[in-house]
Amino acid sequence: MMAVFVNSLLCTPLQPIEDIRQATNKGMAIGNDKFKGGIEKLTGNNMKPKKMGRPYKAKN
Repeated sequence: MMAVFVNSLLCTPLQPIEDIRQATNKGMAIGNDKFKGGIEKLTGNNMKPKKMGRPYKAKN
C-alpha cells in the first residue's frame, strides 16, 4: 500500500507543487492578474516579485 502511495507521488506533475512552494515562501498569491490585483488592494502588499539583489545606494 505504501509503495502505491509513493509511486503516485512520484508520477504527479511537480510544477504546480513548485509554484505553490515558491509563492508560499515569498508570501505571494497564486492566481490570475485580476485575482492578484484584488489581493493587492485588500492587503496593500505588492503581489509581483521584486528585483533580486541588494538595493542600489542613493547617489549624493
